[in-house]
Amino acid sequence: MKVVLAIDSFKGTFSSRYIEDALSARLKALGVEVVSLPVADGGEGLVDVLHPVLGGDLITLSVTGPDGDKVVAQYLLKGDLAIVETAQAAGIALSKLHSAADTTTYGVGEMIRDAMSRGAKEVLLGLGGSATCDGGCGMAAALGWFFFNRHGDKFLPIGRTLKDIDRIVRDNDYPITALSDVTNPLYGPKGAAYVFAPQKGAGPEEVEMLDQGLQHLAYVLRSEDIAIIDRPMAGAAGGLGGMVHVLGGK
Repeated sequence: MKVVLAIDSFKGTFSSRYIEDALSARLKALGVEVVSLPVADGGEGLVDVLHPVLGGDLITLSVTGPDGDKVVAQYLLKGDLAIVETAQAAGIALSKLHSAADTTTYGVGEMIRDAMSRGAKEVLLGLGGSATCDGGCGMAAALGWFFFNRHGDKFLPIGRTLKDIDRIVRDNDYPITALSDVTNPLYGPKGAAYVFAPQKGAGPEEVEMLDQGLQHLAYVLRSEDIAIIDRPMAGAAGGLGGMVHVLGGK
């Protein structure tokens, strides 16, 4: 008997490769011929799946995790191409807060910044498996963007404080291509907060607050002549998909 394994990751728990290795070992012990084909949708395990196929170097570094503490993350660097996995720095499995309102994507930006310092000219960013709903502001801040409240104070927005953004100072554009299997808009009934935040620990009141924060972010960006309201995929990873567009990516 021959069995083909093509398993995606289990959200917030095991990567595709981990599951396939475990099943493969058990099946082979029973005398079954196994063909293992790990797959990824942009979430957990993206780097594990692509590294054996593309080759390149796994870069390990310490970055800011979703809860604001340090975590160890990896990305793949092959020539001038970097493959960055959001879940490595802002994944739901890394968060002890279990609150999409209080987590950050800052570490995702730190990985991208590190990759570009090593010569990357193109970044593929997998958006799945995040614990966040900060509209990608953390990532943008790590890449040199500044956010100010109405008092003129610089701060790092999280989901809970998106409503406090009054002004944004932009930095350079970045050559980022988002990888996602969803097309949800930034906000609204099918947006990041209402569809995905409950999976990240948000209750009904938090969901409404997060949705209003994302609407406010879009309003501020529109005042900067950046429209992301109707961008498909803008709601992926708590609005990270929209921020990729804001940063000049696609």
